[in-house]
Amino acid sequence: MLRFFATTLCIVLSHMYSVWAQTDTIDVKNKKLLIRQLKPTKRQYMVYLKNPQKNNLITNVSLWTREVSFQKDMVVISQQWSGQDTLTNRKLWSLCKKDNFEPVYHYTYMPKMGVAAFNFGEKQITGADSVANNTKKDFQVALKHPTFNWELDLETFEMLPLGIGKTFIIDFYHPGGSQTPAYYTYKVTGSEKLEVSTGKETDCWMLRIDYNADSYATFWITKQNPEVLKMEEFYKGIYRYKVKLATSI
Repeated sequence: MLRFFATTLCIVLSHMYSVWAQTDTIDVKNKKLLIRQLKPTKRQYMVYLKNPQKNNLITNVSLWTREVSFQKDMVVISQQWSGQDTLTNRKLWSLCKKDNFEPVYHYTYMPKMGVAAFNFGEKQITGADSVANNTKKDFQVALKHPTFNWELDLETFEMLPLGIGKTFIIDFYHPGGSQTPAYYTYKVTGSEKLEVSTGKETDCWMLRIDYNADSYATFWITKQNPEVLKMEEFYKGIYRYKVKLATSI
């Protein structure tokens, strides 16, 4: 009887652990993103660096505006990054398929660097040669499989089936970047309550990626009506933050 009980307990604990420590691969083909959670909206984030080696000196402050809209079978995401140095301000415009968030097109403009525009295909990403003054018109990278647009990470995270103990292997690529498309590991490390502008606390999942032994990023994503409220990134001794603002400007 004791042996039966011990065996049954092991089976139950094994099942509980497998549920708790679930790993999901998230890519364009398996359609595991919860697209219904992405809503038409306009959000703004304060982005800045904080240096703990210089009395937490805050620098590189900028305002990011991100707007999500839907046009027929497409998701349209426009962004405006504005800071003190107007040469590094950026305008971004992205198109993704509505059914699986597969990127179709990505455009970015920065006065210092000019236009960079890309067409996403199933087997390759190429520079959009029909876009005037495109500095990336000759760009080309082969794909083993379609990939998500890493410039849209905040929107992507809001569509994850988040839960305690879950790990996600997400296929990302930064348009025009030197690193090839790859799968990156994000783990739900717990939950925490963040105070919002109303003075109330909001339950958030904490989603973390470890870039290496010395650098990481954690995202706080609300459990109800998912949206990213905060990001804390640590790289080469410097903290970088993205914090959602309560009021549009």
